[in-house]
Amino acid sequence: MSDDDVAIDMTGVEQILLQLRRLKQESRLTYRELESRATAVGDVLPRSTLASALRGPGLPRREVVAAFLRACLNPTDAERWLRGFDRHAAANGYEQRDAGPPVAADAAVDASTGGLLVPSGPRAAPLPRQLPTLGRHFVGRRSELVLLDKALLSEDGRVAVVSGMAGAGKTVLALRWAHAAASAFPDGQIFVNLRGFGPQPALTVTAALGQLLGSLGIPADHVPSDDEQAAALFRSMTADLRLLVVLDDAHDADQVRPVLPGGRHARVIVTSRDRLLGLVVRDGAGSVDVGVLNEPDAVDLIGRIVGPEVLAAEPAAARDLARIVGYLPLAIRIAAADLPSGLADPIATRARQLAAGNRLTHLETRGDPGSALATAFRHSHSRLEPTAQRLFALIGLLPMTEFDQSVAAALLGVPTSAAEPAVLGLADAHLLTVVGCRVFVHDLVHEYAADLVVRTVPGAHREAAVRRAYGYYLRRLLAAGRLLSPQLIQLEKHGGEMFGDPGHAIAWLDQEYEHLRSAALLASDRGVPDMAWRLAAALRVRFMSHRDMDGWFAVTRAGLAALRAHRARAGNVLRVRAMLRTSLALAHLFLGEPAEAMDNARWGARSSRQAGWLRCETSARSILAVQHSRIGHIRAAERQLMHVRNRQRAAGDTSGAGIALNNLGTVRMLTGRLDLAAPDLERALTLQTANNARRGTASVLINLGHLELERGRLGSAAERLTRAINLYERLGDVEGQAAASGYLAVVRLFQGDATVARQIAVSGLRALRGLTDPHAQALLLCGLATVRRVTGQHRLSITYLHRALRLSLVATSAQPYAEALIGLAHGHLRRGELDLAGARATQALELAREAGYRGFEGMTLGVQAAIAARAGDRAGAAWLALESADILRERGFDLALAHSLIVHCEATGDASNGEEIKTLLAEAADSFRSSAGW
Repeated sequence: MSDDDVAIDMTGVEQILLQLRRLKQESRLTYRELESRATAVGDVLPRSTLASALRGPGLPRREVVAAFLRACLNPTDAERWLRGFDRHAAANGYEQRDAGPPVAADAAVDASTGGLLVPSGPRAAPLPRQLPTLGRHFVGRRSELVLLDKALLSEDGRVAVVSGMAGAGKTVLALRWAHAAASAFPDGQIFVNLRGFGPQPALTVTAALGQLLGSLGIPADHVPSDDEQAAALFRSMTADLRLLVVLDDAHDADQVRPVLPGGRHARVIVTSRDRLLGLVVRDGAGSVDVGVLNEPDAVDLIGRIVGPEVLAAEPAAARDLARIVGYLPLAIRIAAADLPSGLADPIATRARQLAAGNRLTHLETRGDPGSALATAFRHSHSRLEPTAQRLFALIGLLPMTEFDQSVAAALLGVPTSAAEPAVLGLADAHLLTVVGCRVFVHDLVHEYAADLVVRTVPGAHREAAVRRAYGYYLRRLLAAGRLLSPQLIQLEKHGGEMFGDPGHAIAWLDQEYEHLRSAALLASDRGVPDMAWRLAAALRVRFMSHRDMDGWFAVTRAGLAALRAHRARAGNVLRVRAMLRTSLALAHLFLGEPAEAMDNARWGARSSRQAGWLRCETSARSILAVQHSRIGHIRAAERQLMHVRNRQRAAGDTSGAGIALNNLGTVRMLTGRLDLAAPDLERALTLQTANNARRGTASVLINLGHLELERGRLGSAAERLTRAINLYERLGDVEGQAAASGYLAVVRLFQGDATVARQIAVSGLRALRGLTDPHAQALLLCGLATVRRVTGQHRLSITYLHRALRLSLVATSAQPYAEALIGLAHGHLRRGELDLAGARATQALELAREAGYRGFEGMTLGVQAAIAARAGDRAGAAWLALESADILRERGFDLALAHSLIVHCEATGDASNGEEIKTLLAEAADSFRSSAGW
C-alpha cells in the first residue's frame, strides 16, 4: 500500500465498516446532509442506501463508498481513502455486496477474525417490524408515557426500565409507547421476550443475541458462538441504526447488559418485575415505575372490556369491582372478562363473588392458567433469595398491608438492619413498596402471601412470628400509654422508652391505630389469643382521646371472648377480666349508657377485689361514682369517691388518688361546696402534675377553670382553661379541647370580649360533631347557648338548649339537664315569654333540690326573682333574690350571687349591696352590672 493511500490495516469486513462509521461520526453529518452533499457534486447517494451500507454485514459497493467519501471529505482525502479501500478489498478477496437493508442470506462467519465473508448473489433481509399488536384496552398512564418520552427521546437517553408488580401492565405500556414512537426508528423495531419471570427458563444471553442478530438478517448458524463476539457484532451492526429494541420481562441486569445495541441512535425499553437498579446506576438507564390504576382509569378499563352500555347501567358497581381487585390492570381484565351472563347486574354480581371469597381463586382465565394472578405471583416469589422468600410468606400472617420495617424484622426475628436486604429485595421485585420506613403491600399480593404461609411455614413457626410482630406493637403501645396517660392502669409494664416526646407517640398511634385494632380483633385467629386482651387493655390510651366507640367495644369484647376460650393462657384470669370489664364500663359511661356502665363497673370492682388489685378496683368504683353523679345520685357518688380516695391514700397510690380527688372535687361542685371542691382540685392538680399525667392534669384544669368562673375569678379561669386546651391539643384529644372551650367561651363573654367568645363558640360547635359522649355534648351546648343568649341570638340559644335537654335524657344526666333548664328560663325571660320562663325555672328548681345541686338551686331562685320582677311582683322578686343570695353566698358562687343581688337592688331600689356587687364583678365587664346584661 503506497504512502498516498489511507492505511486500513484492520482485518475483516466488520472492521472496515467500523472505520467507515467512525468517519461518519467524525464528520458530524446526518444521513440527510450526506445525501445533499453527494447530490451537489453529481453523486447519487440515497440516505437509506447509505444507512444500509454502513450497518453491514457485507462489504458495500464501491460506488456507494466512493460517494460517501466524497460527501464526507475533501477530494484529496476522499481519493486516498478510496484507494486504501480498494487495495484492502482486493488483497483479502472480499466481494462487495449491494447496499440495502441487511443482510446477505448466505453470509459465513470467520470465527478467527469476527469478520464476515460475503459471497456473491446476496439476498436482502427485511427491516425488523416485530412489535406485537397492541390491544384496544389500554387506558391512562399519561405520566408514565411522559417519563418514557423523557428517558428515550432525549439526546443522551438510551435505555428505559419499565418496572412494576405482576399484572401492572408493564408490557402493554412499553408497547403503547413503542407503537406511538415507531416512526422515529426507521431502521426497525425488535421485540424479545427474555422470559425472566415465566414458567419457562429465562432466555440465555446466547439465545437473546441469536434472536437479535437474526432480526437483523444473520442466520442462526452464522451467529458467533462466543457471547462476547456475538454481542460485539450486534453492537457494531447497530452502531448507526435508528433502532428500537423492546426487551420484555427481564430477570436481572446481567441478562440485559450484554444485549444492548451500540451507537447513539438506538433505544431500548426493558420491562421487568425487578427494578434493575444495576442498569439505572451503572448504565444510566431511565426508570419508570408502573403502579396500579387510579379509579377513573380502572373504571374506564372495565368499560372497554364489558362495553359502554353495561358500564353505564352499573357505574357504582364498576367502581366497587375496581376497588375489590385493588385497581390492578390484570386483575381488572380477568374480573371484567368473566362476568356472569343472564343477570341484570353482572358487574355487581361479579364484585360480590370476589368480595365474598378468596379473590385469587376467582381471578383466573379458564383454559389459560398461565394468566392467573396467583401464577404470576408464584413466579415472582420463586426468583427471590431464601430470606426474602421467607419474609414474603410471613407477611401473610399480618392483618394489615401497611407496616413499619421494624415489623418485618420482628417477623424474621432479626434486628431491623439485618431485615433490610430482604425488604429491599421484595421491593425490587415489586412484591411490596417501601416509602421511608414504611412498607406497603398490595391487597392481592398480601392475599397470596397469606395462602403461601399456611402451605410453606410450620404452625409453630407461624405462631412464633406472629407473637414477635404483635409483641413489637404491644411494647410500643404500652410505651405510648405510659408517656401520654400514665394514670391509666395496665395489665403489664412496657419495656422502656420508645418515643422522644408526646407528639411522636401521638403520631405513631394515629398512624397505627387501624392496624392495632385489626391485630387485636384477629389475634385469636392468628394463634395468639392472649394478645387479644393484652392489646385491648393497652389500646385504652387511644380510646380515651379519640373515642372510636365501635372500635372500643369490638376490641374489648374480642378480648373477653378470647379470655373465655383460652383461660389457661391468661395467667391471672381475674385481673384480665377486671381490666376489660372496667374498660367497658368507661366506654358505656362515655356513650351515655348508665345501666351498662354501672353493671360493668360492678363486675370490674368485684373481679379486682378477688384478684387483690387495688388500682383496678378503685378505678372501677370511681367510674361507678361518676355514673351515680351523672344520674343525680350525688350523695352516693360523694361517699363512694371519698372511700376510693382514702384507700388510695393508704396504699400510697398518688396517681389513683389524683383521679379520685378530681372526681370528688367535681361532685362537690355539684353539691355546691366550692369551699371543699377547691382544695380537692388543687391537690389533684399537684398529684397529676407530679406524675406527669398530661391528660389527668388537663382534666383537673378544666374543673378548676369552671370553679374559678363560678367564683367570678375570670382571669384565673381563663388561664386554667387555656392551659387545659393546650394540653389536650398536644395530646390530640378533641373531646377534651371541646369541653374546655365551652367554659372558656363563657369566661371571655363575661370579660367583655364577645367577639372572641363567639369565635370560641363556633369552634366548639364544630368540635361538637366529633364528640360521642352525650353528657359532654349537652354541657358544651349549655355553655355555647349562654354566649348566644347574652350576645342577643336568643332563638339560636334556645335551639342549643333544647338539643342539650334531649342529649341529657339520652344519657340520663341530671347536671346538663338542670343547666339547660336554667338556661331556657333565662332565654325565655329575655324574650319576654314569662310563662315559659317560669315553667322551666320551676322544673330546674325541683330537679336541683331532688339531686342536691345547691348551687343550681340558688341560681334558679335568682332566675325566678328576675321573672317576678319582670312581671311586676317586686316583693316576690326581692324575697326570691334574698333567698337565692343566701344560698349562693354560703356556697361561694360569686358570679351568680352578683346577679341575684342586682335583681334585688332593681326590685327594691335599695343600693346598699352596691359595693358587694362591685367586688363580686370586679373582673366582669360593665354590661353585667344590670339584670338586663345576663
